[in-house]
Amino acid sequence: MANAVKKKSSSTPPIKNPKTFSDAFELSEKSVWAFLAIVGVVIFYWLVNSPRPYDDDSINRYFMAQAAWVKPDFILNFWGRPLAILFFVLPAQAGYWYCAAITAVLTVGTCYFVYKAAVAAEIQNAWIAIVFTIAQPFFFITSFSLCTEPLAAFFLALGLFWFYKKNWNGAAIVLSMVPLARSELILILPIFAWLLYQEKKYVPILLLGFGLVLYQIAGMIVTGDILYLLTASKSFAHGQYANGPFDHYFQTFIFIAGPIVFAFMLLQLAHDVKNKSVTIINFSVVVIFAAHVYMYWKGNVAHAGFLRHFVAIAPVMALMALQGFNKWFVSGNDKDRTFNTISLVVVTVIVLVYYSVELFGSFSVVNPATGLPLREYSKFLLVLLLLFFFVLNQFLKIQGKETKLIMLTAVALGSCWYTLSKEKPLQLAPEQQAVRNCYEYYNANLKANSPKTMVAHSWFFFYDNYNFYTAPSKEGAYYEMRKEKLDALPVGGIVLWDSHYSWRLSSNVQQEDIVNNPNFKMQQQFISTDRRFAMYVFEKIKL
Repeated sequence: MANAVKKKSSSTPPIKNPKTFSDAFELSEKSVWAFLAIVGVVIFYWLVNSPRPYDDDSINRYFMAQAAWVKPDFILNFWGRPLAILFFVLPAQAGYWYCAAITAVLTVGTCYFVYKAAVAAEIQNAWIAIVFTIAQPFFFITSFSLCTEPLAAFFLALGLFWFYKKNWNGAAIVLSMVPLARSELILILPIFAWLLYQEKKYVPILLLGFGLVLYQIAGMIVTGDILYLLTASKSFAHGQYANGPFDHYFQTFIFIAGPIVFAFMLLQLAHDVKNKSVTIINFSVVVIFAAHVYMYWKGNVAHAGFLRHFVAIAPVMALMALQGFNKWFVSGNDKDRTFNTISLVVVTVIVLVYYSVELFGSFSVVNPATGLPLREYSKFLLVLLLLFFFVLNQFLKIQGKETKLIMLTAVALGSCWYTLSKEKPLQLAPEQQAVRNCYEYYNANLKANSPKTMVAHSWFFFYDNYNFYTAPSKEGAYYEMRKEKLDALPVGGIVLWDSHYSWRLSSNVQQEDIVNNPNFKMQQQFISTDRRFAMYVFEKIKL
């Protein structure tokens, strides 16, 4: 049923297969809930021990959701994502960490619905899908963020569950909301439409457009633009980021999925290619991967190459890995055994040669200090372990329930160990610490006496708890970082120029504009410990 093209008899019970050992390792519903409770505890432990938001976008989206309470038109903001603003508008009134807690709860819900989707799709060992979801490193570390990808993943998981349960209308409506969290996921809706067409379910096909139609109607009412959806999407931050290398996501995908999920996904993909099989699962993964590769490489869109973008399709990545896991775990015929062996050997060699490097920050496999990759072999060793167990079980005939249990335990613990060892609770990065130091200096020494301050960095506003979307100009002491406003700044005014935001996006003050201006004098500077970021304090001394 994971294919959804081939129909199975309604008398076929989910998952059960008396010819394999896998039945002994199915979990009861109570055990699944206990497992999910553990997942929730771990996520909240990471949340409590992370003294900062995940990223700059999380801060800006928090302020936007907070502002939507008094300025509802922010709900339509394309960058903020309508679904995210709607979800966060109430908890944002209480504070950032309430929003983060909402995401954490949704993350546990995503894991549950991925499991339920696997059960409904009659995929064996369905509970392992929970492991393969939460153990995706970027899915885990964004599980308490205000990024839109975890929200999209939740709706995708729920939509998949209802789709496999043949709740066609409910699935279509839920799936129609996914593009309102991550717009690129509109690309996966055609596979659902095609399968609904094969089932002769024509109303749900129309309902797949429900979310976007709702967005278009709301935008048209508010703005009067009868082509609001087209206008909003075309004007969205085109050309704000430079294009990157074609192989960026090829180099980094193993860090997104985790090595064990990565290996099982490739194993399943090899089978799908061999069998010329197109499913919801492989279609979604391949299409979204190709889309991100192209958009970062050649697309004229606001695409910065973030690895977290794949969190949105974590549910289908987990289900694809689960299918690959069953190819590895459940005994097959001689032909499949040979194919699996060759595939696993190829994957192991690829991981050794191409992926045995370290990830720096959350973006690059090259050390910015040296320009060279750092070799790191934990991913290779985990994939090699999969190959070892497969040969042990399938060729050396060391079989039985005990062997299967060891294999299962190794996969679960290995997946979780890698993610928890790589994604520690969030601490202030060097840039964020430098901004905090600057804020504390400004707050202690300058804020009370400065008639106006010009600043652009979102973390500064977060430390100051200042929502620039809602604060009336007469309340705030902050100007936008705009070159044309430098002359309007009164004597005694402060410019907090930083090397990240002050010269780009909505700001346009180049460093020389302030350094070479005789009306300003530098009072203090804050350099990040990695020497990649600086924030300077300038005071206006004359008109």
